Amino acid sequence: MTWFGLVWCTTEWPVTDDVALPCRYAHEKGTSLEVKKGEKKMIFYSVFYNYTMEDSAFFKMIQEPAPMDPVLLRLKVSVDNAIMKYLNKLQDGSDLDAPRIELTQSTYPIMADRLQKDSNIVSQLGGYFFVLGPLLSFTIMVNEIVREKELRLRQGLQVVGVGHGVYWLSWIVVAVIFSFLTTVVLMTMGYLCQFDVFWNVPMLLMFIMFFSFSLAMSAMAFFVSTLVSTQPQANQIAYTFILVTIIFQIVFSQQDVNNMFLYNDDTRNSFYIKLCSFIFHLIPSFTFANVFGAIIKVGSTHLDAESIQWVQGREYGWGDFMKEETGDIVLGFSYTMPSGFAQLMILFMDIAFFMTLAWYFDHVISANRGVSDPPYFMFTRKYWESWAKADSEEVKAAIREQRRATIKKRKTENVMNDYSGDINLGESTATGQKDSVKKEKKKVVSAERDGLISDGLRVVGFRKTYFKKAFGRKSKDDVHAVRGVYLEVPDRELLCLLGHNGAGKSTLFNMLTGVLQPTSGAAKICGLDVETQIDEIRLLMGVVPQFDILWGELTANEHMAMFCRIKGVPEEDIDSMTDELLTSVGLIHVKMARVANFSGGMRRRLSVAISSIGNPKIIFMDEPTTGMDPVSRKDVWSLIQRLKKNKVIVLTTHAMEEADILSDRIAVICDGKLKCVGTPLYLKNTFGDGYRISVVCETGQEPKIIDLMSKIAPSSKLIDESGGSMVFTVPLTHSNEIGQIFSLVEERQQQSKYQENTGSSGETDALLQPKLDTKQQHSSDLAELKALIKDCGISHTTLEEVFMKMTGKKQSKYVVKDAKVEQPQQQQSRYKMKK
Repeated sequence: MTWFGLVWCTTEWPVTDDVALPCRYAHEKGTSLEVKKGEKKMIFYSVFYNYTMEDSAFFKMIQEPAPMDPVLLRLKVSVDNAIMKYLNKLQDGSDLDAPRIELTQSTYPIMADRLQKDSNIVSQLGGYFFVLGPLLSFTIMVNEIVREKELRLRQGLQVVGVGHGVYWLSWIVVAVIFSFLTTVVLMTMGYLCQFDVFWNVPMLLMFIMFFSFSLAMSAMAFFVSTLVSTQPQANQIAYTFILVTIIFQIVFSQQDVNNMFLYNDDTRNSFYIKLCSFIFHLIPSFTFANVFGAIIKVGSTHLDAESIQWVQGREYGWGDFMKEETGDIVLGFSYTMPSGFAQLMILFMDIAFFMTLAWYFDHVISANRGVSDPPYFMFTRKYWESWAKADSEEVKAAIREQRRATIKKRKTENVMNDYSGDINLGESTATGQKDSVKKEKKKVVSAERDGLISDGLRVVGFRKTYFKKAFGRKSKDDVHAVRGVYLEVPDRELLCLLGHNGAGKSTLFNMLTGVLQPTSGAAKICGLDVETQIDEIRLLMGVVPQFDILWGELTANEHMAMFCRIKGVPEEDIDSMTDELLTSVGLIHVKMARVANFSGGMRRRLSVAISSIGNPKIIFMDEPTTGMDPVSRKDVWSLIQRLKKNKVIVLTTHAMEEADILSDRIAVICDGKLKCVGTPLYLKNTFGDGYRISVVCETGQEPKIIDLMSKIAPSSKLIDESGGSMVFTVPLTHSNEIGQIFSLVEERQQQSKYQENTGSSGETDALLQPKLDTKQQHSSDLAELKALIKDCGISHTTLEEVFMKMTGKKQSKYVVKDAKVEQPQQQQSRYKMKK
């Protein structure tokens, strides 16, 4: 492989594309070179060197220089000496006095690069590292605020009476404390590391610069948090902004870049330059880079653009901070840079700007407050009237007075229970359904027309529509979640809302608690309007939300103490109330344990206890016993039974047993409409199928049983038959027909008890049979039926059957003619017998 190569120029040597020098190596006579006397000759040649045969320093230490090959240098010297000797011989005829180049090698120290000599790490990289603390504050703020929104913690604080202003004030306090600590840590490390900029610049000035930048990042975090609803989105935005900030610091922390493009005296008045400057100044990191760059250019060792060397910094005073910087750029342009004070004022304007945006979008976007205001809300009378309310102490005093006072009783007789408690045996399902809802609406409208004050809850035509088109324009794709609900719930009553998933229960629940704003209609709680006086209502209200609104870092005791203070419970009563409520829900033994370690059922019990704090006038419970074991569920039921003695409770549940046991009245909602209202007994009597008679017999005896039942109870109908098990229904209007069935059940029960006590065999039973028959004579049909059946029982229509029938969402295997009805898990008063 060739290592070196030598190429001679024979014609001309190109210098540029247009200029070339003649080589003066013309072959005028054969191969000899004719040289005229006094004529200077230039000989050009190129040496080619195969560098791939040398070791590379690329993967070695970065301080090691490129390899030096002495052979290549000796080759060049030899060629140059030969050329000079040849030219001298041509000119003088002798090569003895020809000049020569001597080559010697010696080591010399490597001169320091002036770009690195006396360099300062603060001037080079300080702009990147000093922004990390405020950026950390920005990331934490965005994530925590969005987390509270996503987990509905803010909603939980809102429904217990924490106003939006108080909520944001708490975060502002956190931001100020966090910014203060971040600034103190940065400055402490700067002084400990002996950075000259910290010693040359007044301490107060450095503190104001770092503190204001951190506050600006927190204000921007507030604004960003109002735009996103999930933590993944918050993380994406936070890390993207960190990347943008670092890029801005890399580019704009060098003042010469800003001076050349943004503050150039020749172009600074251009519209596009002004627009770019305005947009850049909306980013706090850009403004901070300008302020910090102006300070280190004087107060720290910095690289001078003209001399291209590091210059020692001097003391930077308040006068320098107030003074504009002027000068000339290397390329001959002049610049005028705003003072550090002007840049700092822009940073404070950024804080005010982002706080204003956060305030605005917090009102406009419904994901923040649950209720969105129109984009022009600040120009409405309603918004400014809310500022003209009496101060909070007067409002609280009025609420306390209202609690003590006896609310004006109704002027007319309360007809709420006139229909709900009756056993309306002859009313059809359709008629009962229509009449119960109609009576409820009539009751509410009449009370409103007469101006009667509700001592509980009154709902007047509540509607909620989710419009598909903007600005509330109607379309066929609109979703009607709640459609004209009328309800009256007096004091000391528990109303249970039943409905399938998506029926509108939670929407109605959220509108009553102020989380959602109704499209139309009104609701009053203790005479206070839900839409306009929700802040006052929340002082009277307790809520068990569908999803537990708890902080995993706090203990159960800390949760209770916090909500007690929010509710205004006197400090001396907090401990006793906490112990009493935690004991009632069975959590007193874990009062000092963190909620993060609680099971789902324990969290629900804690939510129930929190809703009872402060003796509220009304409590809304959204599926309060979800996830509880049977023992805990019964404890909570006992607490609810005690609570409803002196307050209004509105409860939603999917457990029919819970609704049957706890509720005074039940309202069934389907597709946003109220289907029926009444007591559990009223619903069973009106919408049920009557009594159920269950019979078990030997396979093959079914036709005889059916024939005998038609004789004993002529109105009975077979609704289910499977493997020797049959179910008959008897209407409530023919309850007299089941008297003989009752006697049969009682006789079988006595026989079963006798067998269990004496352990008698079938022969003994046969001896006993005549005695039993003599005690109570039955017809031959009943005697034959008694001989055929192995087991029988009587039950009433269950609430679950009524619910399925009303909603029509599910059908049963029970058959009445061609209709199918799902067999529920009944709680029967059933007597089991052995034959």
